Amino acid sequence: MGETVAVADKKPITFSEQLMTKLNESEAGLVPSFNKVRFTANCVALLNSDEKLQNYPAPVLINTMMKAALLDLDPFMGDAYAIPYGKTVKLTISYLGAMKLVQRFSIRPVKEIGSEVVREGDQFEVTVNGDNTDFVFKPLPFNDGKIIGAFAYVRFEDGGCQLERMTLRELENVRKQSRAANSAPWTVWTDQMYRKSCILRLTKKIRLDLSAGQRQVWKEDVESGVDINEKPKVDNPFGDSIVDGDAVEVADA
Repeated sequence: MGETVAVADKKPITFSEQLMTKLNESEAGLVPSFNKVRFTANCVALLNSDEKLQNYPAPVLINTMMKAALLDLDPFMGDAYAIPYGKTVKLTISYLGAMKLVQRFSIRPVKEIGSEVVREGDQFEVTVNGDNTDFVFKPLPFNDGKIIGAFAYVRFEDGGCQLERMTLRELENVRKQSRAANSAPWTVWTDQMYRKSCILRLTKKIRLDLSAGQRQVWKEDVESGVDINEKPKVDNPFGDSIVDGDAVEVADA
């Protein structure tokens, strides 16, 4: 028989090490102020807090996290959601993430961005002066009357304003497209979902200075992302758990 050669056990490569390696390789595509160390730590914290995400192999998770990094979005901070969807993990933007994207990548520097619901009794007036649209919004104090619409706006540093308005019927049409229309968060935070619907529609009208890679992520995962409530109920699509926090060996799936 030939000589048996003992091979020393290799130190497991942690998820954070794999993600940091990928971030370093893709550094040229990240925004200059991107904090790789903080982003990696937040991704690990997100995985440790979500048992369903722990069932996915590292390459699937890293692919999703890299899409978020490319757009300077942090899923742990609520800029976007990493949503288990069958054997993949979808990146879906949040209300806060949509505003952050506009502030970060708008060709026209942004001074202010926001979205509000309009209730019966509130004063909401729109003025149009040439190519410029502006508004006056004076909500009644502590008004909990019926919602009649919502609006989102961006005020630019040059004095211009971009406005998006949606009637209650339009907002409800968005709601009806969701399989979770009759459950949370639509039934619990209805006004917040209305605001999100309006701000997301507005972002599609703002000219954003995106690279080819960023634009691809935007088109595939932001504009056409799945509803965060429409994910398949898959406890573990891969069988045994592959990712369990940051200190485990990650399979090369």
